[in-house]
Amino acid sequence: MKKTLLILAISATIASCTSKKTENAETKQLDSAAMTSQKQEKESITVPADSIDWGNVPELRDIGKFPFYTPTDDLKIIDEKNGLSEFFDYAKMENYTGSGINTTKGKLGVMVFEDNGDKKFNQQLFEDMVYPYLDKIGAKKIFNGKFPSDQALRAKLNENMWNGNKRTVGLGDDEPFAVYAFINDNKKYVLNIQSNSAQGKVFIMELK
Repeated sequence: MKKTLLILAISATIASCTSKKTENAETKQLDSAAMTSQKQEKESITVPADSIDWGNVPELRDIGKFPFYTPTDDLKIIDEKNGLSEFFDYAKMENYTGSGINTTKGKLGVMVFEDNGDKKFNQQLFEDMVYPYLDKIGAKKIFNGKFPSDQALRAKLNENMWNGNKRTVGLGDDEPFAVYAFINDNKKYVLNIQSNSAQGKVFIMELK
């Protein structure tokens, strides 16, 4: 009787160990499968690349020198130096074309417009001054609208953030923006423009 009980106890112990090993193996397999799935999901997220057809971008003449735009007294460039709030000798900018991202590199100038003393920044005035200027000189409008809903595209555009001498400045993903391009003196230029009730921003890049 004692031998029988001993055998049953040993058998139960072996069965329990085998069950635990099986469960552990299955858990490891599930964890491995989950990690593989997550890795594949990350790898499958690609950003659609696009290009600017420079053959259809106009070459403009008699528009002055970089950064080209000079505001009236009604608009104030904050911390202005040589027509800019911030300047970067060499930077990268992600430009949305409406269907994909075009990456450009070169020197980048940033104009930041805010309150001017007692005179508050006026978003409508900013838009009524900047956009008609670009249309008047003949710059090509590449895009004008809201941030794309695609998460990969949004993440790429959120890379448009630069640490300057006075501030960190970039595109906000909760506000509409516009992209323009033109050629001047055989050099290519891309602009990103964005505004809200507190400020307006113009990013202009001369491509290398």
